[in-house]
Amino acid sequence: MQALQGLAPAPLPVTRARLAGAVRSPEGRRSYLRAVFNHRAGTVIPLTGQGSHQLGTLARANALIVVPEDVVRMEEDEPADVMSLP
Repeated sequence: MQALQGLAPAPLPVTRARLAGAVRSPEGRRSYLRAVFNHRAGTVIPLTGQGSHQLGTLARANALIVVPEDVVRMEEDEPADVMSLP
């Protein structure tokens, strides 16, 4: 809606949540992994099938897990930054 008004888009809200499964990311690259965020439980479930051609996973996702550039693996129960999707 903001783009239609010529405004810059608002950044997605970022929250901390516990991972409900381990995730991996290529070294030196920030990754945004599709996930399902449970606000009440404070957990985030990483979804399998992160490839750009896997639209079913994208349709199920309500959040993105942010994996920093210097991290290649995050373990289950580890806290992670989560961006809620609109």
